[in-house]
Amino acid sequence: MNFKNLAMWGIIVFLTIGLYNMFKNPQASVGKGNSIIFSEFLTEVDNGGVVKVEIQGNNIRGLLADGNSFSTYSPNYPNLI
Repeated sequence: MNFKNLAMWGIIVFLTIGLYNMFKNPQASVGKGNSIIFSEFLTEVDNGGVVKVEIQGNNIRGLLADGNSFSTYSPNYPNLI
């Protein structure tokens, strides 16, 4: 095996590991803060526990009344706004 083949296999292994890590937990790269489920977000909104919200597409980030930040993913929910 020459150096070119060894380098090619090294690149393939590196890319495979990178792709695996990227798709293993896609929500980790969505935003900062604690990830909560959408229904929990709606419950917090109804209870007045959400202080600040930033909506970008289907991604929602914000701040809870207790000072913790959160992030969640919104399905196509027409009554959100």
